[in-house]
Amino acid sequence: MEEQYSIYRECIEKLEQCKKELEKLKSDHQTLQERLYDLEFEKASLEGKIKSLTEYIQNIESISRSKDDIIKNVSQEASTYRKLLTLFIILTILLLIMIVYLSLR
Repeated sequence: MEEQYSIYRECIEKLEQCKKELEKLKSDHQTLQERLYDLEFEKASLEGKIKSLTEYIQNIESISRSKDDIIKNVSQEASTYRKLLTLFIILTILLLIMIVYLSLR
């Protein structure tokens, strides 16, 4: 009888140990679930930030291209004005030469 009681007691102790282990596993599982939820939330947040940064970079690239186009256009206009100024100076010099020539005649 004592032997059966001893075996019964060992079984109960093992069951209690298994119960504690199961509770610990449940707690660990709950902690992991919460951590997984936090990581998924963080992932979604980071994806949103990446999307915003990508749009920001695309806007910067677009502005850079626009700036390059504006610089190119201004450079072309400056070249045109330089040519016009040179032509004006040449015509003015020719006019002065004609005036001097005609006044000497």
